[in-house]
Amino acid sequence: MLLAGPEGSGRGTFLQALSTAVPWTASVAPGRLARGKAGASKLKGSWVNARPGISAEALTDLRLLKSFSAGVPSYGDPSQIESAKQGRRSHRTTKHVYATGGLPPLAAGDQFFRRILLVSFPKKLSPSGSGPGGTDPSLRRKLLEEKLLEEKLLEERDGILQWAAEGLRRVLRAQADGEGFPSARPAEKTRKRWESLSGPIGRFKAARLEVTGDPQDVVSKERLYRIYKKFCQQERVFAETKTEFTQTLTEDPRGEAKRRTLQSGGNQVPCYVGVKLTG
Repeated sequence: MLLAGPEGSGRGTFLQALSTAVPWTASVAPGRLARGKAGASKLKGSWVNARPGISAEALTDLRLLKSFSAGVPSYGDPSQIESAKQGRRSHRTTKHVYATGGLPPLAAGDQFFRRILLVSFPKKLSPSGSGPGGTDPSLRRKLLEEKLLEEKLLEERDGILQWAAEGLRRVLRAQADGEGFPSARPAEKTRKRWESLSGPIGRFKAARLEVTGDPQDVVSKERLYRIYKKFCQQERVFAETKTEFTQTLTEDPRGEAKRRTLQSGGNQVPCYVGVKLTG
């Protein structure tokens, strides 16, 4: 599970509540886990690995994310093989919940996106004011005191646990009926959601572009980049360079950059192949 949103949007508070409700938690950075056995050993016995402040760069190790999302051990060292032989519980059964300010552009297959759960925290909570998105000043001052915040989480722990238990019952019912995870989105919807949280190019792809992989779907580079820059102006975000734009789009194996003839009798021009505009 990835919690994506700006600093101050509530994702950190969610992790605190989760760590309070689940007694067997760890907090190991994905980069440390990628380096091998030392990090993995800290997950023994933990149900959840909850880690805030994960950078987009730390999530670019697709090999690591694929391994976690598959929920199986990689058997990369002798201790893991020995554990599997003896039927002991692998550290890979630990569920990982990371909070991040943004997601990197990522070219991954449907299997990956079927197993990732994305939770968006889109709005940054105002530090003052009682309007929409804000918090009553006196209440916020109390909640910012660490001791009172811990007490509040302890008071709410039973309610959070009951909410989690009800979710587990839904999962077990769905499993018994031969259905998938009840709150899971189809892979393509999760992909679009990921893209919408992965910077201006990702947002543009999610809103205006469909990557089809069909060689008949062709758009000139000049035209598509012009539409992208206009999109960024409307969204009031910084537009990356044409080189960065091309590099990000062609990271998806379904699309590529090639020269094509768009008009009968015309010259070949640089194009994106396997993509088409929507909306």
